[in-house]
Amino acid sequence: MQAEKLMEKHGRKNAVYGGPQPDDMTKILGIGPVGASVLYRAGICTYEQLATTPVADLEALFPVAVAGDQPDFAAWVARATMLADEKHADK
Repeated sequence: MQAEKLMEKHGRKNAVYGGPQPDDMTKILGIGPVGASVLYRAGICTYEQLATTPVADLEALFPVAVAGDQPDFAAWVARATMLADEKHADK
């Protein structure tokens, strides 16, 4: 339900992804295959997109703490920013 609300908020409902190849979100500490799937379904498919996603939106996508720990969303955004910068430095 949270993913649907975010899709509506950002105009991504019924959108078809036609952008660049999705990035491997599991390279970010705290994001596993299930978390990556949640991000992809919400339209967050690249490091650049994750780097610009407000922490409040990530909290809405992941409302229940996994394994008793609240994800460090600020660290996710920081790492995504770093990975995006590295990706563009190679070009």
